[in-house]
Amino acid sequence: MPRKSSVSEYSSEVQEEAATVQPRVRQYRHKAEGHRRRLRDKFLESGLSGFHDYEVIELLLTLATPRRDCKEIAKAALSRFKTLHPEYFRH
Repeated sequence: MPRKSSVSEYSSEVQEEAATVQPRVRQYRHKAEGHRRRLRDKFLESGLSGFHDYEVIELLLTLATPRRDCKEIAKAALSRFKTLHPEYFRH
């Protein structure tokens, strides 16, 4: 094998090889993949009337919290405050 005389010869070989390499494709789906999209679609389709209380909180949290699971936080908030009904908050 002849010796390479310049860096450009190496870089062109690397570029050609990189062009032939296929990116790895994930073989599995995370169980929550697409959950935010499904939650949003459900809201657009039926409004809040089709939601459980924790789902309303979860939907609001997803708007302010990128790339984080909000379901458990929503359930914990509902457990603490017991309800979303405005009568509960009136004094």
